Amino acid sequence: MNIGVQNIRFFKAEAVIIIMENARTRDYVHQLSEHIIKNLDKGYTADALKFSLMSQGYSRITVENAIEIANKKIAEKIPPINEKPEISYKIIPEPEKKGFWETVKGWFR
Repeated sequence: MNIGVQNIRFFKAEAVIIIMENARTRDYVHQLSEHIIKNLDKGYTADALKFSLMSQGYSRITVENAIEIANKKIAEKIPPINEKPEISYKIIPEPEKKGFWETVKGWFR
């Protein structure tokens, strides 16, 4: 089977276009993740942002990928906890329970 030079050039050009589109998509998702981080800092929930972005026409997969990237970026900013919390127990004594008739006698004293 003889593949012509023009076909090879076409396949190379097509491969370059696909690579460029993937790079644009990755950049696009990172920009969307930055937008999500800003809005999470404002107090919006991830579910609210997801619903809002999907209603604006973004695909579910793109939004979920952007939220995942945003969560990873936020997790990198948080310092790790090095100390363990101290757990202390305090025993609270139960109050004395009076019987029914002792309680009734107390009403008339």
